[in-house]
Amino acid sequence: MRIRISTRADTGRAKAAALALSRPPPALTVSQWSERYRFLSRKDSARPGRWRSEPHQRAIMDAFNDPAVREAIVKAASQVVGKSQMLNNVIGYFVDQAGRT
Repeated sequence: MRIRISTRADTGRAKAAALALSRPPPALTVSQWSERYRFLSRKDSARPGRWRSEPHQRAIMDAFNDPAVREAIVKAASQVVGKSQMLNNVIGYFVDQAGRT
């Protein structure tokens, strides 16, 4: 990879970009992370596109960020709640945030 820097302004932008890479990610909960980064395909969802958390989903997903929570038991209807997608969000969050938090 080649980076060409020709002016002081370019040098300043290059330094700013390098510093931005070293900053830790913003502190996000699972629901915030999924609303920012998760997209659903037409194959995976009747509502494709950006993930949109429902209030009950937000509470369940955010329990994974609460250090006081040791166990989460979810009792829900068979298909309508989005349990698999919520767990996909939890897994994606921890994969993306591993070593950063």
